[in-house]
Amino acid sequence: MKNLVLVFCVICIFLKEQSLAQVSLKKEIYLHLEDSVEREVLAQDLKFFSSIDSLYKSNDFRPVFDKAMHLAMLSYLENMEPWGFNTKAYPYNFLDSLESERDFSAKAKWEIYACEVYLSLFELVQNGLLLDEKTRGENIHLDLSPFDPLNELFRLKETKSLIHLELLEPNFLPYQLFEENLQFYYAHQDDFDEQLLVFKDSLGLGDRDSSLLLLRNKLYYLGDLESDRRQHSDLFDHDLEAALKNFQKRHLLEANGILDALSVKTINRPLKEIIAEMQLNLERWRWLPSYLGYYIAFANLAAFEMSLIKEDSLLLRQNIVCGKVNRKTPVFSEKMIYIDINPTWTVPPTILQNDILPAIRRSSNYLSKTNIKVLDLSTGKYVSGAEINWAKASSYKYIQGPGLSNSLGVVKFIFPNDYYIFFHDTPHKEHFPLKVRAYSSGCVRLSQPLELASILLSYNEKSYTTEDIDTIVVSQKTTRILLDEQPQVYIHYLTQEVKDGLLYQYPDIYSYNGDLKKAFDLARKQASSR
Repeated sequence: MKNLVLVFCVICIFLKEQSLAQVSLKKEIYLHLEDSVEREVLAQDLKFFSSIDSLYKSNDFRPVFDKAMHLAMLSYLENMEPWGFNTKAYPYNFLDSLESERDFSAKAKWEIYACEVYLSLFELVQNGLLLDEKTRGENIHLDLSPFDPLNELFRLKETKSLIHLELLEPNFLPYQLFEENLQFYYAHQDDFDEQLLVFKDSLGLGDRDSSLLLLRNKLYYLGDLESDRRQHSDLFDHDLEAALKNFQKRHLLEANGILDALSVKTINRPLKEIIAEMQLNLERWRWLPSYLGYYIAFANLAAFEMSLIKEDSLLLRQNIVCGKVNRKTPVFSEKMIYIDINPTWTVPPTILQNDILPAIRRSSNYLSKTNIKVLDLSTGKYVSGAEINWAKASSYKYIQGPGLSNSLGVVKFIFPNDYYIFFHDTPHKEHFPLKVRAYSSGCVRLSQPLELASILLSYNEKSYTTEDIDTIVVSQKTTRILLDEQPQVYIHYLTQEVKDGLLYQYPDIYSYNGDLKKAFDLARKQASSR
């Protein structure tokens, strides 16, 4: 009985001390926020001071963070390092030093600055470090997700956890795999052998060379050579050939298993450069919403691929052709509304000026040969090439009729947007077998358009079979079909991604990475100096 009384007394004393501690901390928070000098310092130092001030006033200056949340915040900051952020930017070292202080003034300051850190992290994870087209790039047109700092602080107070921050990271398997690979590469930087392979002559199956020992080591750490196949041998055997082919495949090189000059140059790329590029692509991922939708069409321009995904299941993956370097396909997102089978093609302004009008002037039979009709918008009548008033050539509408020779092929997929961009079939099939496929005037050509149409229309209440679609195609009659289920289309630009557990590297066809890295590094520097 005495022991129970003793335990009860100890608990009462502990609770009283905790209560007194809370009162003392509350008092210090009040003093920091209400003292005119302190307020001025905080207002200048904290981007989100107004929201933080409102939170604590509405909460009667009671603390928001408990011990578990303190530790969770510090842990989250440590895990951010591989993302390319100096944790001093938020300011990790400052929070860490205050964490061990017993002084209530320091604890109050930790509270206030931890709110600033939380909101900075929230904004960063939700929208990325670069928040406008000026820094992201002129052809990047992705909307920022709405951000209400005060509301997020109230949600933090209510949940007593970082759950809403953690849920901001894209809930999309390709992103999750990419982020895991970045963490792995970052953690194993010291294990990677940075010694350079020296190219002398091409090496292949059956050859012997001392450099093959280094090649084995590099391919092992890059994930192409399995550990049980990693022999300390200078022989170019079948296992090494298969590993090299895999490396070449995921770098869009000719996968011939020959160690040539280009393969050596690619293998010699420093791991730090690979990680830095991964950090840029992780930034690009943050420009997308955390939830992409249950039904999406995701085109990665740098990979020259488009994937149709529903409820995390891959329905179709196909090769694409994107815009030329001087006619870049923009990055944006819209909902696909309908498809046109046997479409007509109204020539867009850029193609009209740069291609069609010069061609008409060069050849008198160009219009008939390409099945293009010219509509005089002032009269509503079609005119011949000879009747075109060249002083007002741009005031006509130029329409190519349906058929196999139509520039859009036999089907186009419309997601209304401001950029005249859509998916479509093409009579130019010769580009699809190529590794690099930037040949269009901006729109995205599909290698399997009818397969995509068949899948999309299978979800309509009036389902269309492959035979139904073929019948419409043969008729050469333009047929518009609204989609009952409308996938969200994302056209993005990611120069790296993870497939089959390995990092794939794609060419920076539009040379975006250089400017993006400068903007990213500058933004990091500015964040660190705050």
